[in-house]
Amino acid sequence: MNTMIINVINVLASISYGFVLTKLWSWFIIPIFHLPVITIVPAMGIMLTICLFRPVFPAVTIETIEDKEINKKVTLAYAVIYLVYPWVALLSGWIIKFFL
Repeated sequence: MNTMIINVINVLASISYGFVLTKLWSWFIIPIFHLPVITIVPAMGIMLTICLFRPVFPAVTIETIEDKEINKKVTLAYAVIYLVYPWVALLSGWIIKFFL
């Protein structure tokens, strides 16, 4: 994939993760722990920090990296997962919110 596209995906994903964290924070953390509201930029920083401590994607073998066609498919799949994952988490949190 083009480096420019990957950079755009990273920016969009970071904003998505930040937005979703602010929503989940307001639904679950504030009512339970009475902590202050956070905005998107601090939430993005928190998510980036969390991502440093957990693997985001499984390891890819050397054979996969050397095969350019597979490499494109794997990169595209990771990009889609990276963009969709926070919205799935938001949907899950929204459903859970109704049971509290």
